[in-house]
Amino acid sequence: MRPSYIVICFLLAGAAISAQVKLKGLGDKLRELSPMNQMDKMRENYDESNFNYAISFLDNSALFESEEKGNSLATGFTTGLTTNGSNSGENLAYNNMRQGEMLMAANRMYLAEQAFKRSAEYYIRAEKMKGNTTYAQVVSNLGLVYQNKGLYAKAMPFCDSAIALRKAMDNKVMIAVSLNNKGVLLKDMGSYTEAETYIKNAHKILVEQKDELGKALTSNNLAMVYVDMNKLKDAELNMDSAIAMAGRVLDANSSNFIKIDINLAQVYRLQKKYDKAEEIFKKAIIVKEKKLGVHPDLAHLKSGLAQLYIEMENYKEVEKLLQSAHDINKRKLGDKHPLTVKILQEQANYYRIVGKNEEALTMIKKVLDQKKELYGESHPSYIQALEQKAIIQWNLKDVAGAKASFQTVLDNTQNYIANFFNTLNDNEKFVLGKDTKHVTTLLCFCAIKLQNRS
Repeated sequence: MRPSYIVICFLLAGAAISAQVKLKGLGDKLRELSPMNQMDKMRENYDESNFNYAISFLDNSALFESEEKGNSLATGFTTGLTTNGSNSGENLAYNNMRQGEMLMAANRMYLAEQAFKRSAEYYIRAEKMKGNTTYAQVVSNLGLVYQNKGLYAKAMPFCDSAIALRKAMDNKVMIAVSLNNKGVLLKDMGSYTEAETYIKNAHKILVEQKDELGKALTSNNLAMVYVDMNKLKDAELNMDSAIAMAGRVLDANSSNFIKIDINLAQVYRLQKKYDKAEEIFKKAIIVKEKKLGVHPDLAHLKSGLAQLYIEMENYKEVEKLLQSAHDINKRKLGDKHPLTVKILQEQANYYRIVGKNEEALTMIKKVLDQKKELYGESHPSYIQALEQKAIIQWNLKDVAGAKASFQTVLDNTQNYIANFFNTLNDNEKFVLGKDTKHVTTLLCFCAIKLQNRS
C-alpha cells in the first residue's frame, strides 16, 4: 500500500439530485407519506449499492454531493417517523432499518448505528432472526457502519453473521454482497490474499446471477486489492472490466460512474500513465462543473488534477487549479474548514516545489494558524504542516528556524511512536514504515544534529 493514496471504504452514493429546489420539494412531498412509503420512495433516488456494498476507493471524490443528498432526504422523513401512528412491532423495526440506511448514505454513522441497533433489538426480542431478510440486512448494515468508522475488529462478527444468515436463506446475490463486504474489510485490515479470495468468490456468484452492477463493484474492489499488493497490471485489467460493466448500468455522467472512473485514473497515475489519468480527471471536472457548478466536489477534482500535474512536473496549470479549488472551498465551506486549509497547504507545497519559498512560507504560516485552531499544536496534521515549514525555512537558509521546527516535529514523532505505535496493526505499521519522505526528512535532521555534536 502506498501511504500517499489512502484507500477508504464507504457506501457508494446513488444517482445525483443536484438542484436544491428539487430536494426541498421532494422533502415536502415525503412528509405527506407514511414513514414506510416515505423511506421506500427515498430509496428510489439511490441504487442498491448504497445499502448493500462496501466499496473501496483511492479517492474521495463526490463525497459532498452524497452527503448533501442524504442529509436533505434524511431530514425529510425524521419527523414523520416519530409522529406517524404506524410505529409498532415489525413496522417500527423495518422503519428504523430504513432510517439507518438513509443516515448511513448521509455519512451520519452514529445515528445510523443507533437506528440499526433499535431495529436489531426488536428482531432479537421477538425471536424473528432466522430466515428474516430484513434482520440479515440490519446485521450487514451494522458491519458496514463499523467498517466505515475504521472499527474493523468490531465489524468482523457482523460480516460473518451476515454471511451465515444469507447462506441459510440461499439468497445468491446477497451472499455475494456479504462475501464482498468481508473481502473489503480484510483488505482494509491488510489481509490481501484472503481479501482477494472473498471478493473473487463474490464476483463468481454475481457473474452466475448476471448482476452487472455487482460485477462492476467487485471488479473495482478486486482492483483496489491489487493496488495494495502492487499488482498494478492486474489492477488496471480489473478496473477496465469495472468501467465496462458499470457503463452498462450507470449513466457515464453519474456520480457513481465518475468515482469508479477516478479509481482507474489513480491506477494510471501509479503506473505513470499520466496522459490517460489526465484525460479522466479533465472529463470528470467538466461533468461536475456542468452538473454542480461551484461545489466542493469540483474543488476536490481540481486539486487531484493539480497533484497529478505536480507529479508530472508539468506546472503550467497547477497554480490556477489550486487557486480555483481554494476559492470554491472558501466560498462554500469557509476559510477555516479543514478542506479549505488542505488546499492552502497544497498551494504552499506547490510554491516550495517551484522555488517560490517566500510565498510558500507566508502560506504555510496561515495553514499552521488554522490547524492550530482546528486541532491544536500536538495533532499529527499540525506537525505535518510544521515539517513542511521547516523544509521551506531550510530552503531560505533560515537554519535556526528550520532547526527549531524540525526539533518540534522530531519530539512529537517520538511521542507518537511511544504512545501509539504498539496499538497499530501490522498493515498500519507497514504503511508508516513506507512513508519514506517523512522518515528521510527526519533522518536528515538527525544527521545534522549528530554532526553538530561531533
